[in-house]
Amino acid sequence: MRFKKVFFVNLPYEAGRYSKPLNPPASLGYLAEYISSKGLEYDVLDMSFGYSFDDFKKRIKSFKPDLIGFSVFSFQYLKAYEFIKRVKTSFPDISLIAGGPHPSLLKEKILTECPFLDYAVAGDGEETLYELMSGKDIPLISGLAYRKDKDVLWNGVRDFNQNLDIYPFPKYQKFELKKYLEKRIPVITSRGCPFSCIYCSAPKICGKRVRFRSPLNILEEIQYWYDKGYRTFPVMDDNFIIIKKRAKETCQLISERKLKDCSFLCPNGIRADCVDEEILSAMKKAGFKELSYGV
Repeated sequence: MRFKKVFFVNLPYEAGRYSKPLNPPASLGYLAEYISSKGLEYDVLDMSFGYSFDDFKKRIKSFKPDLIGFSVFSFQYLKAYEFIKRVKTSFPDISLIAGGPHPSLLKEKILTECPFLDYAVAGDGEETLYELMSGKDIPLISGLAYRKDKDVLWNGVRDFNQNLDIYPFPKYQKFELKKYLEKRIPVITSRGCPFSCIYCSAPKICGKRVRFRSPLNILEEIQYWYDKGYRTFPVMDDNFIIIKKRAKETCQLISERKLKDCSFLCPNGIRADCVDEEILSAMKKAGFKELSYGV
């Protein structure tokens, strides 16, 4: 076992529309759930709640992780690098790893830009992180950038898993759910997008081949949170209706379950050329209240 305990950090956003989080970050939720399912220990701190660096240090000293993981977005990468530098200065013996959209685009280059990172993950992170923590030979871990002596090395892109049902959906057991601005749970039913819109980096981050969860698996997650009192579910796919048959089947299952007062949203957008009256009717019946279109 290379690492036994990982501490996930959702970095603070100091300004803009993301400064106050509406809901827990699904990406960290998936990593936490997968690592936990493998018997490894995690903790998490969402710095966007306004926690100070001293608060962060107290949590690290209490949990005593041997690995700290950061989710990094391009719009805040300079601030992220500054935070990571402070962490490495304060805890030089703890290994640091970054994942998320920015490392997925830069791959090994992020280790050159941020010399305080030890590792970076590109693409889907569940299996890459687990293999690193469990002790697999580092050169054999696809999707990983790392340091060896003075060199920065990249192991190549990991093949995307086509069956997303193998990843347990997030339960957010150690997330401070009550602190988010809205009582809602993000749902990811697919990953990837086959299109090449000039304003969107999703295909380069998540791949152009779309991978799916089964409708029954999706409904299991919705039912789990519905039973806990949640009624609002933003669907975070890049295009929920890319396969209309699957989207309609998912909507039909939701409708048949008769989940009262549920609202579903598509904040990341759907394509106008994928829409027709039949799919919109099915979505409305299932409880979709808000759709966004990429233009």
